[in-house]
Amino acid sequence: MNKIPVLCIGLLVCPICTIAAIYLTHSHWDHIADARELKHETNAPLFIHPDDEYRLEEPMSHTIWQLPFTIESVTADYYLHHGDQIRCGEWNFSVCHTPGHTEGGVCFIDKLHSVAIVGDSLFAGSVGRTDLPGGNTDVLIESIANHLLTLPDNIVFFAGHGEISTIGDERMFNPFLLGINTL
Repeated sequence: MNKIPVLCIGLLVCPICTIAAIYLTHSHWDHIADARELKHETNAPLFIHPDDEYRLEEPMSHTIWQLPFTIESVTADYYLHHGDQIRCGEWNFSVCHTPGHTEGGVCFIDKLHSVAIVGDSLFAGSVGRTDLPGGNTDVLIESIANHLLTLPDNIVFFAGHGEISTIGDERMFNPFLLGINTL
């Protein structure tokens, strides 16, 4: 039996023995801290956008905080690219490259089930921070405008932190997005 009994990723809580792949939305330390152990324990391949791979290789040199633990390097097995399709049971996610929070940030969107996993690109009432290395406010807002705000209002999204929301609620009430024009 595996040492790690349960993995919680937003909506999903599943026994670790069912994990067939690890998909990273971006490579900030708080999203990759256990990636090496998870990959080892599950033998699952790890996927990331190539523009964020460098933080996996030397994670401790790419954080501005003094952490009370060490994050071990991990190797990506495959790259995610805009437009890739990920099939997971009845779910079919499209990969959407949404740089701005990091250079290689991605979201996973399943329009049929009205669900998006957005990492730290968008939050309920806010957007991802851009003051860390690799962040860019203009690029993030452009990514959100061109790829997330073009989605139907009923899309429920799960961010890397915080509450669940919908694209419609964020379009109407998110102070960072008011007045944004979409493609």
